[in-house]
Amino acid sequence: MPSDGNARFVAIVTFHHAANGATRRRKSEPFYYYGQQTGRKGITVAQKNQNAKRNTRASRRAAEEKAAQEKAEQAAKERKQQTIIGAVVVAIIVVLVAIAGFAIYGAIHKNDVAKSTTEEQAYQQLQKVETKPSAADDKGGILISSEGYGKKVSGAPTVAVYMDPLCPGCGEFNRQTDPTLISLVDAGQINLEIHPMSFMDEYSTDEYSSRATGAILYIASNDDNPDHLLKFISNIYAEDFQPGEASEYKSVKNKALKQQAIDAGVPQSVADKAFNGEYRKWMDAINLYTPKRPELWQVSGSNKGVMSTPTITINGEEKQMKSFSGSKAIGVNPNCEYPQVAVALARYLGSADAQKAHYEMRNVVPCNEELLSQITDDALVTAQNDTFNNTSIIQPFVKNMSNYWTPAENFGKSLVNGEVTHDNAAEMTEKLNTSMNTSAVE
Repeated sequence: MPSDGNARFVAIVTFHHAANGATRRRKSEPFYYYGQQTGRKGITVAQKNQNAKRNTRASRRAAEEKAAQEKAEQAAKERKQQTIIGAVVVAIIVVLVAIAGFAIYGAIHKNDVAKSTTEEQAYQQLQKVETKPSAADDKGGILISSEGYGKKVSGAPTVAVYMDPLCPGCGEFNRQTDPTLISLVDAGQINLEIHPMSFMDEYSTDEYSSRATGAILYIASNDDNPDHLLKFISNIYAEDFQPGEASEYKSVKNKALKQQAIDAGVPQSVADKAFNGEYRKWMDAINLYTPKRPELWQVSGSNKGVMSTPTITINGEEKQMKSFSGSKAIGVNPNCEYPQVAVALARYLGSADAQKAHYEMRNVVPCNEELLSQITDDALVTAQNDTFNNTSIIQPFVKNMSNYWTPAENFGKSLVNGEVTHDNAAEMTEKLNTSMNTSAVE
């Protein structure tokens, strides 16, 4: 085949080897030659197929290795997120248990219009408000991350805080947890979502909640630096600044609130306009809508079914600490002298009659459901049953319960002793998780 020196050519030649070593044509063993005029290379069909299979296997292995690596990376991200969530939950729960002064929305807003409005209706009314804070989303949340306003850090949990500037519990929560939450935001480990509300106006003489909340919304929408907003919120929640409620309230002028904003780094031009009441209609709409969201309602206790502030959610859900509920059993020795009598006694001790007697004589809460249904005026019985039904785990259904108690005790002591800090909370929580999930617990 002629060539100019660059053109490729393919020649198909078949050979047959005779017994004497001579070469004859044989169609069953084709041999492919390809190359250029300057040189030739040869590859058999079998070799070509083998190479193709080898390449296929290599590609498959590479794909499997990549998938395994991606799965491992995703699992590591999920473990990290769960560790962060665990640390945040512990910090939040410890504070919530310690504080008082929760503001109960349902106890404050009792008008018929608010009660008759559905969640969907309230949401639609919120969307129809013309003047809205640009920093807030359609549900009233102001998102803050290490990337700034409105930008979530991928893979990081979102901690949402629902608050009222006048709420004493909100102030205590802010003072105790905000340094930790802000540190986690700065480190890119959480996204923080603030939901300012103003339903406690009637507990002041000059609509303090609306004025302070309006300033929060204006600053978030007109000052690009979220650090200024977070500092302003900390300033107005400071123990020496936040006013008392109701009879303990002392008037706070806009001038004093404005100074807290300026001290937080808010530009003078923004602080001057932060108290103009621009978002009053929007705040009224958010005050109506937010308490209608069932995911924010308390699940137990005397305030079951209503929203309170502060309310904290992680990834849109409230993190409820759960208790372990135990059980008792009455056993009979089959080798005792009077087994029938022992069985009869055991049956009586577990009966509704015996439980009723224990309750009447010793205030021992019964477990018989029929008996419980008859006790409707005992707050202790109601509270304990709410705990059992909503926030408890029955121990016999938890494997390796013994692996829990020692790590939990040690972690609790570390919290009390101050060994757990916001700097090492993730590490300490991970150690707790590791200890609880191993068979060898010291």
